[in-house]
Amino acid sequence: MYAGSAWTTIAPAITSTNFNATNLTNGYVYYFRVTAYNSAGSSAAVTAAISPFGPANAPVLTSADVFGSNVLLKWSAPTNLGGAPVLRYRIAATRNGVTTYETTTSTYQT
Repeated sequence: MYAGSAWTTIAPAITSTNFNATNLTNGYVYYFRVTAYNSAGSSAAVTAAISPFGPANAPVLTSADVFGSNVLLKWSAPTNLGGAPVLRYRIAATRNGVTTYETTTSTYQT
């Protein structure tokens, strides 16, 4: 992990090709680097920046159907959830791009 300006070795002699870093804190970016060693020396390091939980990708709007004065929006879930399940979706609306909002009646199915 990257700690200030110095790298901290957290696993000095892993022989497999995977490692599970645990007890990471949400909201921080962690930097990991992996270096291979053999009898001739060390490889160049590969580095990854990881955040345990981040925002999900945007959902994909699949349709917006108008029925008189009603609209039915349908979307598919994000393909990348950012490490945590989606808890809810927020729907916002504006009329003609003006920031005036009107009360609407909404229903949804889960």
